[in-house]
Amino acid sequence: MVEQRTENPCVGGSIPSRATNKKDTMLKTLFQLCIFSCVLFSQEKIYFQQEVNYEIDVVLNDDNHTLSAYEKIKYKNNSPDELSFLWFHIWPNAYKDDSTAYAKQAGPNSRFAKSDSIDRGFIDSLDFRVDGRKIDWSYHPEWIDVVKLNLANILKPNETITIETPFFVKLPGEVFSRLGHTGKHYEITQWYPKPAVYDKKGWHPMPYLNQGEFYSEFGTFDVRITLPKDYKVMATGDLVDGESEYLWLEGLTSKTDSLNSLTEKELKKWINENQKSKPKKGIDVNVGESDESSSKKTISVSLGVSTVSAEASTQESYTSESKTLHFRQKNVHDFAWFADKNWLVQKGELTLQNRSEPITLWSFYLPKNAELWRNSIEYLHDSGYWFSKYYGDYPYNHITAVDGDLSAGGGMEYPNITVIASMPSKDLLEMVIMHEVGHNWFYGIIGTNERYFTWMDEGLNDYSNIRYWQDKYKDTDERFVLIPLIQDKIGIAKSLKYSWGLSYLSYASSAKSEKAQPLNLKADEYTPENYGLNYSKTGVFTRFLHHYLGENKMDEVMQKYYQKWKYKHPYPEDFRAVFEDNINKDLSWYFNGALKTTEYIDFSIRKKGAKYIITNHGTMNSPVEVVFYDKDKNEIDRTWIEKIDAEIDIPAPDRARYAIIDPDEHMPDIKRENNSTKSSIKFHWVWDQPTYFDHDINFLPWFNANYYNGLSTGLMFYKGGAPGYSGTTALETMWDLKNKKPVGKIYKSFNFDENIFNESSFQFNGMRLHGNTGGKVVYNGRVSNESTHDFTALASHNVIEVAALDSNLYSSGSSTISSLQYGFGKDINGLINNVSFKSGIMIGNNFSKSWIEGKTKINPHKNIDFNMRGWAGDFHNGKEIPNQYRSHLSGGIDPTFSNYIYDRTGQSSFAIMQNQYIQSGPALRGLVKKDGLYTSSVSMTWGINLDLKTRFLPNIFYDTAGGDDYKNTYSAAGITIGPIIIPLYQSWEEGDQTAKDIKWVSDRMRVQFNLNLSSLLQ
Repeated sequence: MVEQRTENPCVGGSIPSRATNKKDTMLKTLFQLCIFSCVLFSQEKIYFQQEVNYEIDVVLNDDNHTLSAYEKIKYKNNSPDELSFLWFHIWPNAYKDDSTAYAKQAGPNSRFAKSDSIDRGFIDSLDFRVDGRKIDWSYHPEWIDVVKLNLANILKPNETITIETPFFVKLPGEVFSRLGHTGKHYEITQWYPKPAVYDKKGWHPMPYLNQGEFYSEFGTFDVRITLPKDYKVMATGDLVDGESEYLWLEGLTSKTDSLNSLTEKELKKWINENQKSKPKKGIDVNVGESDESSSKKTISVSLGVSTVSAEASTQESYTSESKTLHFRQKNVHDFAWFADKNWLVQKGELTLQNRSEPITLWSFYLPKNAELWRNSIEYLHDSGYWFSKYYGDYPYNHITAVDGDLSAGGGMEYPNITVIASMPSKDLLEMVIMHEVGHNWFYGIIGTNERYFTWMDEGLNDYSNIRYWQDKYKDTDERFVLIPLIQDKIGIAKSLKYSWGLSYLSYASSAKSEKAQPLNLKADEYTPENYGLNYSKTGVFTRFLHHYLGENKMDEVMQKYYQKWKYKHPYPEDFRAVFEDNINKDLSWYFNGALKTTEYIDFSIRKKGAKYIITNHGTMNSPVEVVFYDKDKNEIDRTWIEKIDAEIDIPAPDRARYAIIDPDEHMPDIKRENNSTKSSIKFHWVWDQPTYFDHDINFLPWFNANYYNGLSTGLMFYKGGAPGYSGTTALETMWDLKNKKPVGKIYKSFNFDENIFNESSFQFNGMRLHGNTGGKVVYNGRVSNESTHDFTALASHNVIEVAALDSNLYSSGSSTISSLQYGFGKDINGLINNVSFKSGIMIGNNFSKSWIEGKTKINPHKNIDFNMRGWAGDFHNGKEIPNQYRSHLSGGIDPTFSNYIYDRTGQSSFAIMQNQYIQSGPALRGLVKKDGLYTSSVSMTWGINLDLKTRFLPNIFYDTAGGDDYKNTYSAAGITIGPIIIPLYQSWEEGDQTAKDIKWVSDRMRVQFNLNLSSLLQ
């Protein structure tokens, strides 16, 4: 048989024609593989990135807080496409008004929304020219911080054009997000017009956002900054011909070195004295030495030939002691600079094995933070060292951290330089410096699209941060100090670990929430509560992947990823491809489960006879590590188990006495308390990070003060109440010093996996306190989607001692009630912010009661919040209704004893505590009494509460209530300051209805302070 051959253009070979079914199937498969290979080959070739090289001249006017600048860009089209237009970011316009994407994301309660127009910022005076010719340009149809440049001529592949424009920036008067100034401290970021990225997926124009970062093209920056000479300036890049500037900065380090040689006590004394001698606001303190050899000169920077506004004239000239600094940096995709006259300066070096020249380290910080920042060079050094070790050597010449005033988180990264916000501890400062320096790899060198794939930037960096702390602080078991006084001096949370406190805790707290969101969303699609999952979830899952693969293999793969994609723009599929090319394991649990879904890990282990049984209670089928121990707690075997769909038995090695799942706690199991077949009892003072494999019981001195019992003192013991546990147990044991008897409370809660509800819990508690002996059981279920539906069932039994409490409010003896409640809530963006609704029915021994409540919040203006509440209730089959269950006009009295109320007897001399307010029932904030008795009803009653909250004034309230038992409607008005309620008008007064003096007011003041311990421990 003669074979007919068809040429294959993919490989230059031929494919046989069909002969037999078997042969045809084989050939078809080969053909598909060939086509697949071609596609992969073509995809590999299609990668491109544009090249953008900048020249910018900018003048800082520190009187008007403005920038006047001129920009020239060489834009090379490396794509296979012809371009007729370019998108540009002009992000300073994000701060212009309330219509911007940033302003809308920040919301009506943000500092920006409440700021004056004079404190806002903008960019203008743009006059774009391409190759010397003026072009048409226009604003984006939605965003005023994005513009479209229409090219006069098509930009063909491999062609380069020159784009020029002057621009003027009015800096925001606060650092609302990332750009702005505080006095004469300047943070100049996202400040210049720059092209949006054009890659294989098209254009990526995007507005500026606070939650959501950036995506920019790589290139070279040549930036000349002119400003008064006494400013210390640090920026992306190296100084060109900057020997005198570097010499000046190095001279300033001697002062800082002298300060760092002081003892901690001496340095704090210097800081206090420096703060006391600080001039009034508006006058700068120059802590450093001035360069006396510098002479006054006129700053004159040409801003091009285009006509611009009067504020940004073509020639910015003024006489001052000034300087022009020229910074240059290759292979970066952003440029930021920072300036302050008062910084202290430190300098250091980092030497890497494969670099011939050391890396210069700079830290610039305010005198008030001198003690906190004294080790900042160490933090820069170690960050550069460990990240270089993990991935590849740092390629630039300096790493710098500056003490800043930003509000977009604890720190913000830019190439070569990071700005750090105020930190309460040295460990937190090191953590933020380490995190932001790490972004030089995941953001800077590997330039991912942070707006679309935040986890590739923040999450891989968070994983690296866990590694850093575990490697550097191996000897202290990665201990992390948030508040030195509490952890080091008092001994609370003394064993807190970095990986638990800053990653696992954040992830596990929301992993099973019905509101959790996957990691494959754009930054602006996350709720503020879920945005952090890009950090913590990616961090803990990638650290678990690292543990599963082993350190050597993980380093090998990540270093290949770094080498392949440095100075480029990888996508998630590119990251995954590097792993799949180098690892012969099924990692779909990580790339699909962790990064694309809200699946979670929850395994348990138990021992039954000689068998060990592992159960998968979660929704993710990840590998599981099991470690066996002998009777002396020595490890005897460690094994990985794959694919546990439901439950399996595993054989135990000889001498095995117990087993633990993931004893090193790298697996992000959301319920760790069932991961061991053996537990001991451990006691912790107040609280410490749980071991999970043991019974961790926290204890602390406890007391209760109320009028009936007086002061009762003792201890509280509790367990759980943290991510990794399924519930909480608490026991308050006290001695009543007044009545000489034991009193206390017990509380237990269980949180359940998904059933008919998204989340649910069962709670019970008992008490002997306040003259009451009783308890209750509560079941809560919640269903959430775009709105929230809550269902609650409660049964309560109380026995009130005779004459123990105010008989007008409480009936002595025993009473039992049960209730059912439904609640609905929905958040709404707009004039009406949220709406909630509750209704319920209560059934007692000889009565029943139903009620309904509605609440809403309205924002008619950015500085005004208007809250409304309405309530109505009625009794049915009422025969003998205990006083505590009646509808009291002046608020609830907590008949189930769930809240802390100081005086339930009505006998104390503290009138304000006698009249404690709980918003329940009609809830008048004025106190309604008749013949000295609190007014209540067993008929239909209603109440309306109105609150007006403004930016500058105390909160104003107006309440009104009435019902079938009342001839008149009752009204009260006044103000609230914190928990204090101050009535100024009460309609039912027989004498003066309006406040006439301080005594009138003080006799009617009330306090709203209701502490529910059970809710805190849930």
